[in-house]
Amino acid sequence: MADSLGGSLPTDLAGNLAADRHAAPGESPLDAAAKAGATNPSAHPLTPDQPRVVKTDAPSRVAREGADAKAADAEEAAPERITLQVQALAARYRLTSRETEVTELVARGHTVARIAQMLFVSENTVKTHSKRIYAKLGIHRRQDLLDLLGQQR
Repeated sequence: MADSLGGSLPTDLAGNLAADRHAAPGESPLDAAAKAGATNPSAHPLTPDQPRVVKTDAPSRVAREGADAKAADAEEAAPERITLQVQALAARYRLTSRETEVTELVARGHTVARIAQMLFVSENTVKTHSKRIYAKLGIHRRQDLLDLLGQQR
């Protein structure tokens, strides 16, 4: 069987495509594929009433989804927590709105270059904001800022 580009398709794929076009009413695509000469029935998509069992060492989808949901919940909680901690710090040390914004982005782990892109300013502007923030807070390094935010709980 030729594909739309003039080449030939593997026998099992050609059989699967033929089965899709020529399946009798009530006949499953899997059965039609087998009749059409498909050598790899698992290459054909299954209908909902035909469960397919695949043995693998990977964790089950349900287990993965459960872990993903927990990770997503933690990720949603972390940004809110960081925002609240930065707002409390900003109120305590009287940071400007822009300094508060830069503080939050630093706390989230963004680099100076990335913060500059996000705020549409130069890297030197971000560095100036950072120096003023550090001076107001009485700190000297990014880690000091993270430690101070950790104490805000």
